Amino acid sequence: LNILCQKAWQCGSPVLEPVLESFLEMEPYLERHGEREVLYPVRKMYGVLAGHFLAGGALSLAQPLLDRLRAMPEKEMDWLKEELFATTEPYFWEFTERKVNFNYMGELQKESLRPYLEQL
Repeated sequence: LNILCQKAWQCGSPVLEPVLESFLEMEPYLERHGEREVLYPVRKMYGVLAGHFLAGGALSLAQPLLDRLRAMPEKEMDWLKEELFATTEPYFWEFTERKVNFNYMGELQKESLRPYLEQL
């Protein structure tokens, strides 16, 4: 959903809003159903997508994602910052055809996101 939101925004697709809403609804859905172990990876993707939007000047799209991150426990936020800013490889290798490193953000995305995460 992260990549779909990025692509929909880049091409001005009308599906961006409903897909973004679905993505944002993942966190409360997982909490309601006791799926706490997958909350952190979803929140990390919120950070990646927020960085993408912020780098493109779309604060209004990033704000709901930042609001979700603001509610994270402090320990998780520390992990998130460390992991997002440490990832330097856009490609990922494993025994699948995934190839994309979902945690990767370019320097512009990192620098756009950093001030917002430092405030949280």
